[in-house]
Amino acid sequence: MSQLPENFLLTAALPLRVAITLPAGPLIVPLWFEYRDGIFWCASQADSVCVRALQAEPGCAFDLSTNDMPYRGLRGRGVATCHPEQGAAQLERLLLRYLGSLDAPLARRLRRKDATEMAIAITPHWVRGWDFTERMRDSLPR
Repeated sequence: MSQLPENFLLTAALPLRVAITLPAGPLIVPLWFEYRDGIFWCASQADSVCVRALQAEPGCAFDLSTNDMPYRGLRGRGVATCHPEQGAAQLERLLLRYLGSLDAPLARRLRRKDATEMAIAITPHWVRGWDFTERMRDSLPR
């Protein structure tokens, strides 16, 4: 998929920044994600701006990158599909991935509305990755 090892996609606990199209113009939405079988799986409430926009225009762009040196990440374009029947299960997977527990206060609060959670699958069609670890080696703290 990219220059990055798949391990980065499987372990990066960063938000996937998804660019969606709204009538007023583009918007960036940060979403928790799980990379599984070549697809970025996210979740959001069925009535959210993000879900409504992706249902109206499934083409999107995305960015997954570190904020600290050495910079690495990927960006791309893809098509999103929404899956209400998988919403609650996907939310649980994301809560475990990012919070480590379904009992954390935030997890309990988000699970109260899991009946209206929507799983979002983003299938990438174009991806480019970068990893500046070697280039920045001399600039990193020792």
